[in-house]
Amino acid sequence: MPVQNRMRIALVVAALVCLGLTPWCSAQPQVDYHQHFFSPEITKLAKGLDPIAAHEMIALLDQAGIRRALVLSIAYQFSNPNKPRFENEYERVKAENDWTGQQVALFPDRLRGFCSMR
Repeated sequence: MPVQNRMRIALVVAALVCLGLTPWCSAQPQVDYHQHFFSPEITKLAKGLDPIAAHEMIALLDQAGIRRALVLSIAYQFSNPNKPRFENEYERVKAENDWTGQQVALFPDRLRGFCSMR
């Protein structure tokens, strides 16, 4: 393809992007890359924190017009060195990560999960 044609194509694409007329470019974010679930167990660590599971997360994403989310487990809170130690720390961290994984699995086309540890 001649250089002139490639330049024309590049200019057209740039114009479409600037005008917001491309399907891959929108003002509305498509992915929220930092979300957390709050399990019933985690909510015991902070007064006033209500549980948020997959169904609630999906409803919030829908309300915001966001298609997908990356969910980061907060299991590390059970092994936070800045807080008092928990009995059965390993089991609590594992259970929280497992719970997060189970919630993410309910909406595999919309949610991706990452576990955490200290």
